[in-house]
Amino acid sequence: MIITGTKFIVDGILFKLATDPIIGNNGCFLYGGDRPNVGRAAKAAANELHGANAYFKAFFLLRAGVVVPIQILVDYRGFRLVAMPLLPLRGGRLVYGSADGGRTVHNSDEKFAELMSLAGRTLHLAEHKVRDQVLASAGDVEGHMQGEERFLLD
Repeated sequence: MIITGTKFIVDGILFKLATDPIIGNNGCFLYGGDRPNVGRAAKAAANELHGANAYFKAFFLLRAGVVVPIQILVDYRGFRLVAMPLLPLRGGRLVYGSADGGRTVHNSDEKFAELMSLAGRTLHLAEHKVRDQVLASAGDVEGHMQGEERFLLD
């Protein structure tokens, strides 16, 4: 996911506070560079929502059956939260993308890779190499498989 920040789980809903974290050991902020920029973090949260909506529409048009969780933005007194349901990932496995900031990248299921490739073409996204895998999405988009035929996009 793009948003990095404080996360809360309440009644099965994941809330992520849009903040501008320090990355690496050099004191550099993800969005603001030498000082935090919460406005850019809020914009990144909005773009995450736009991306999820675009994938939902692409998979709907393709009749692919990939589950994309509903998300909403909550703006309150200068703070922005992303709210989404916790996905039922227990018993499933990560087959596409990265869940650890790009250190490990997966593309291990042919059917899901083809669905992501079709969605990428629909969204005008070029396939590209992320570490040692070719993806048709950002590297931090996670594709999970549950059972034999159920795919979840996170």
